[in-house]
Amino acid sequence: MSGSNTGQTGAVGRRTLAKGAAWAVPTIAVAGAAPAHAASGITTTTTTLPPCVAAIGTTGGTYPVSISLSGCNSASSHWDFIFRITAALKSGTACDCDYLRLTFFDNPKRTRLWISNNTTAQDPQSNTSNSPRLFVQKVLAAGATAAFPAQGDNVRRVGGASNSFQTDSGTASVGTITAPGTADDSLHTLIFPNGSLPCSASGPMAYLRVECGASQNGPWTPLGGLAEINPCVPMIQATVCRFDTAGNDRFRLGISVLNSCGIPASSFSVTNIQRNNDTNFPNAGTSVWSGNQALSAGVTNIAMTGTGSGGQLWISFTTDGGANTSRIRVPTNNTACPGSCTSAPGIPGGRTACKVSGTSNSNSIHGYSWSSVTGATSYDVRYSTSTSNNTWTTAAGVASPFTTPIQGVRRLQVRAVNDCGTSDWSDSTAVSNGTGSC
Repeated sequence: MSGSNTGQTGAVGRRTLAKGAAWAVPTIAVAGAAPAHAASGITTTTTTLPPCVAAIGTTGGTYPVSISLSGCNSASSHWDFIFRITAALKSGTACDCDYLRLTFFDNPKRTRLWISNNTTAQDPQSNTSNSPRLFVQKVLAAGATAAFPAQGDNVRRVGGASNSFQTDSGTASVGTITAPGTADDSLHTLIFPNGSLPCSASGPMAYLRVECGASQNGPWTPLGGLAEINPCVPMIQATVCRFDTAGNDRFRLGISVLNSCGIPASSFSVTNIQRNNDTNFPNAGTSVWSGNQALSAGVTNIAMTGTGSGGQLWISFTTDGGANTSRIRVPTNNTACPGSCTSAPGIPGGRTACKVSGTSNSNSIHGYSWSSVTGATSYDVRYSTSTSNNTWTTAAGVASPFTTPIQGVRRLQVRAVNDCGTSDWSDSTAVSNGTGSC
């Protein structure tokens, strides 16, 4: 299958996305002892959150990197995550804390808060042991939200035993979280695209300690034990074929849900397809399709409406209405789509208009018909309420005869569509109160 889940080699400082699979906003599973809240608009997979924590979500945009983690170099096994945690408000809740001190721990060897090699971090790329444990700690006022980890956060090694949770003494600085898209910017995580764990990794992605204080400086009172953060991660996959191997350079993508995490397929929406020649970074290049296409329970086909250039197609998608967006990458190829066309269709002829109802130019509804075009799979109609300006409203994917959805239309045009492209717009057909009745 084009776009299968295979890792690629790349520099430590940049992302390399796996072909054909990526995370959307994960469904968060949290073990704790407080009433449940939804995480980022998605139902949690357990019924509790840590005390005085209102929500745990992700910042979105997570995708896999190609470098080894904890000695594991299996394809598509190393993913990066950033979590967003919100402190509960005092008003209307059982939480009587002006401030929370939140300590976010990694879980080596499955996850590590640092990937670059230094003496304190002990070579996270090749170290197969369950140590050293690292943490990020910050203070949040009631109701505030912060990212864990975030650029500028100080990552520290725990005190005492190298896999302990001791933070009050004996700790050592590892480094500072770097900018997004660089090496040490997130929680590095071992997980396969199907949700299983590679290389004998085990346990949650992270642990969270919550402490309550009356001021930013404490003193701090622990609230419950350590909470486990372990998301189920929705995922899509895609295949790609070419409309015409003779060279019109446009592609069709067959997109489906690979891992739903209980989210309906209709909640997965594709929002953009970007084309470039960069296997590491999705922002360059040209948008060759944009919209808000909900996925079906099977395969949803999306055909590029532009061409652009380059051998990589980046698909942006969301599961929460756009609050978080992730991307997958599939390479282009010369495989012809089944039943593909060889050229764009011609302009429809035989265009006529008639009046459906109305007594004046301003309140008339009109019908519009045209002759079918060989090779066309659908038609677009555009209409204007002006006799002269260039302001149009387009109705896509319509059939003949077409009825104007609004009153007062004065001009109509049509074009034919297939997988190879569209015809030019036809000349205008003028309509008015004097147009004959249908």
